[in-house]
Amino acid sequence: MAEPRGLVIGIDKYKSVGELDGAVNDARDIADALRTVGVKDLTVLFDEQVTRKAVLDGWDGMMKRTRPGDTLFFTYAGHGGEEPELVKGSEETGKDQVLLFPLFDPRTENNAERLIDNEIALMLKPLPRQGVTMMMDACHSGTMPAGSIPGT
Repeated sequence: MAEPRGLVIGIDKYKSVGELDGAVNDARDIADALRTVGVKDLTVLFDEQVTRKAVLDGWDGMMKRTRPGDTLFFTYAGHGGEEPELVKGSEETGKDQVLLFPLFDPRTENNAERLIDNEIALMLKPLPRQGVTMMMDACHSGTMPAGSIPGT
């Protein structure tokens, strides 16, 4: 039997970028709504729980439990940003869009505490598009995960 599964992220508190007010509340509301409609397999990460490792582990765990016909939800409420594209020529604008995690520090070159649009597209690649719902409440998230990936 098909199952709905979700990964819900909400971040208000950041180490090196301005704090937000309401992203965690929004994520809590989304998690509550998903539970109300029967989502039992739900990973919820707030503030300091959100690290690159925790997000990728949450996604990987959900993928291992996913079977054909399941519906996946990925939601993010927090800071977003742009940075020079990692794969030259992969973005019309020359910039990748990123989701920022609490330990992200823009003064640290190649700070890994973020998720890049091309990475999100790769995470989604093995899944049928009709089986995934993504909601991003972040600046510069309008094209996620539409960033092009060479060879796909």
